[in-house]
Parts: sequence; structure tokens; C-alpha cells
Amino acid sequence: MKSFRFIALLTLLSLLVSGAIWFTDIPLGIPGEWVWDRIGPPLDWGLTLIMAGVCGAIYFTYVWAGEARIVKCRSFETGLWLCGMVLLGFGWLWVAQDAAPADRRFSKTAWVLYYPGASGYFTMARDHEQDFDEFLSGYETLMAEGDVLHVGTHPPGLFIAYHWLIETCRSSPNLTAWLRFTEPASFSDAMDLIAQKYASTPQAMRPEHRAAIWLAALLTQFTAAATVIPLFLLILRDFTKQTAWLAVSLWPTVPALALFLPKSDALYPLLGVLIWYFWLTGWEQRSAWRSLLAGGILLIGLTCSLAIIPVWVGLGIITLWRGWLCNPEQRVPGAMAKLWFSKTWAAIGFLLPGVALWWVTGINLLTVWIWNYRNHAGFYAEYPRTYWKWLAVNPLEFCIAAGIPLACCAILGGLRMLRSDSRSRLAGLVWTCLCVGGLLWISGKNMGELARLWILLMPWLVWLAAGSLAVDSEPSSLPIRSRWAAVFVLQLAVGIAMLMRVHGFQMP
Repeated sequence: MKSFRFIALLTLLSLLVSGAIWFTDIPLGIPGEWVWDRIGPPLDWGLTLIMAGVCGAIYFTYVWAGEARIVKCRSFETGLWLCGMVLLGFGWLWVAQDAAPADRRFSKTAWVLYYPGASGYFTMARDHEQDFDEFLSGYETLMAEGDVLHVGTHPPGLFIAYHWLIETCRSSPNLTAWLRFTEPASFSDAMDLIAQKYASTPQAMRPEHRAAIWLAALLTQFTAAATVIPLFLLILRDFTKQTAWLAVSLWPTVPALALFLPKSDALYPLLGVLIWYFWLTGWEQRSAWRSLLAGGILLIGLTCSLAIIPVWVGLGIITLWRGWLCNPEQRVPGAMAKLWFSKTWAAIGFLLPGVALWWVTGINLLTVWIWNYRNHAGFYAEYPRTYWKWLAVNPLEFCIAAGIPLACCAILGGLRMLRSDSRSRLAGLVWTCLCVGGLLWISGKNMGELARLWILLMPWLVWLAAGSLAVDSEPSSLPIRSRWAAVFVLQLAVGIAMLMRVHGFQMP
């Protein structure tokens, strides 16, 4: 009966939110400051729903079958099942993006990555192909110019990545040809228009440029889908295999992922989860190589974006909780000695690549980060926001972007963890999420575009949702499976509904 009431509540809330998006003019943001645009539904909406239904049914069947099998699997077979989930998650993200109107499907990939207005990383890498070393050596000076948008608020990692993609495609004609062959029609048409527009200019499109843009999109989408693997391993430390399997299957259904691909924001959830996994396992198991990797991946993340900082803050809170604040019998044995050991190796993993980058390119990352922080603060001076309005809007926007069913499932899971024992090891996840989310919320650092900027925190909702999907939390696992099935199907439905009516980018 409890499961039935919960499912009924999720269905009602999902219908209300989807109906508000589809059939009302309620602003999706704060008018005059930032609002997500509504778009007309696709003309071929019937075919779109059929394709989404078929793909969703295949994914659903796979997860349902895997739940019955995963508990009996050894490590290798578990890995194969997870790889299958990655591929099906990739497929769902593909179909979800294709649910938009015809002129806003994978054509958005071309517009978003090519033009500097939405990102600018490809543009900068292309314009400095011949003098990229000089570009890097002058990076601190570039940051000091005070750009408050994408260039001035980001470290050099994404520019380096796009330079590498261009060079890779230039040196590999076979790869370039294969990438051209795999282009969907909407992307190909958009790139043809761009190529024609700039054919007689210094910005003329070359084959390696086109290939690099499409390769960046594929890698970003694959990275987003691949987050299920480390997230499964992380959840598995607190729950059974079945619970972890059911929970992580929800990750590719997060509407914000498909909505904001191919933006680099979809890369950060994988980095964030990897940092947490390698740090926690390295610290608890006193593993040098895991701690080393945690430090190295943290540097990679911070070389791409300061958005990784909340992940690092959350990691500090949960480490404090599991080492010293939770129930004594559940604390990590020898926490302090292990902490110094892991911090030493993590510092090595963090500092050595940073020093190497400075030695090779002349970039002082610390100086760059300071400039990035100042430039980000300057954004709100140039584009003012009303603090109290966004204080009210941000939580709702976050829940809608993650998917109302997943958000409700996470709230239920968190309440169960606290109700069971508010000082348990597992309850530390709830306190960590509340602390980090609360600090970000009241800080006013993100007023507008939060649905995109907070994607890296959405894996935490999946982890919390595991608390409401724990197979051993009820006498029979059937209510749990029914709850998962309802959340899963509703997540797919609200995701498609959002993709058909909302667009995350301004199109040229």
C-alpha cells in the first residue's frame, strides 16, 4: 500500500510538472534575468514517441533481467552487465536528444560546439592551431583581461582537449572518415551550413575541424553514460548488488543530461564520482595508487572547471563523518593514520601533473584559478541577478532538471537513512548532500542555468535514491521492483516531455 501511494504521488507530480511545461506559459526561470526557452513540439512527434518507447522498453527489460542475475555474477560478468548498461544508456541519450524538433536535434551539437557564444573552446583551439604553445604561455594574461563568460572563467583543460582532438583527427584520416560516416543527418546538415557560410574566410571548415567537433560530442555523451560504472561501485559499498544495479540504471534517464549534451558539464559527473570512489577506497583501504588517482583526477577536473570544488568539499565532509563523527563502531579504523597516508599520495597525484603542466607550458594553475574566480564574480556585476528570487527557484529547477521521480526517490531514500540511524555511516551521505547543497544554495554562486551547472551533483541523488530501493529494506522485494519500475518509466517520460518542449541553448 505504501508503494502504491508513493507511485501515485510520483505520477501526479510528474503530470503536473510536465503539464506546466507543455500547456502553460509559466516562465522557466526569472523573467528579465534568465529563462529557459520553450520550443514547439516536433512535427513527427508520433514517430518520436514510438522510437523513445522502443528504446526505453529495451533498456527497461535489460535492467529488469540484470537485477535477477547480477547477484550471482562474479566480477568479470558484473563488468559486462555494466558495459551493456553504458551502451544502452548511450542509446537512450541519443534517442532523447532526437526527441527535439527537427532543427534542434543533433544540429545543436554543431551550433553549440562551433560557435563561441555557447562555449568557445573549439574556436580558441582552432584559431591558435599554429601557435598553441604561445597561447598557453600567455594564458594567465588572457585570464587577466577579465572575460566573465566561458573563456575567462575556465582553466585551460578544455582548450587543450580540443587542440588534441583537432590534431588527432588531422593525423588520422581513417578516424576522420569514420566520424564523417557516423554523423546523424541533423548534425551533418548543420555542419554543411556552417561550412558554406565560412567557406571563403580564414575560419573555413576543414575535415579535421568537423571531425573533432563530432568526436568531442561522442566522447562527452559516452562519458556521461559511463558514469554508471564508478557510481555502481560507489553505491555497492553501502548497498547490495541488486540495489546498486537498480539505482544506477536511473542515471542515464536524468533529463538534464540529454538536454545539455554536448556541453562539457556532462563530463563532470564522471570525474566527480571517480574522485569520490578512489579517495574513499584509497583512504579506507590505505591504498597508495587509489589515493594517487584521486589526486590526479581532481587536478584534471580543476584544470577543466572550478565547478569540481563542491565535489571536493563534499568529500571532505563525508571523510570527516566516516572517520570521526558517525557511530564509533562504524568509523574507519585508524582513520587519522590512514588519512595522512592517503593525503600524501593524493597530494603527489595532484601536484606532480600540475608542476609538469607549469614546466611544459608556463601556466601557473593557482594564478589561473584566482583569475577564474574573480571573473566569475564579475559575471553577476555585468548580468545582475535578484538573490531572493533565485533562492526560491533553484531547488525547484534542480529537481525538475534531475527528474521529479528521481528527486522524490532520493528524498525518500535520504529520510529512510536518517530515520534508521541519523549517526550511521550511511547517514553521512545525507548530511554531506545537505551541507554542500545548502552552501551552494545560500551562497548565490549560481543564479540562473542551475539545471546545467549542477549536473555534477546529480549522481548524489542516485546514491540517495538507493536508500529507497534497498531490496532488504522490506520483507518482499516486489514492492521495491515496482517502485523502481515506476520511477524508471516516469523518468523516461518526463525526460522526453522536457526534451520535446524545452531547449537548453540559444541557437544562431
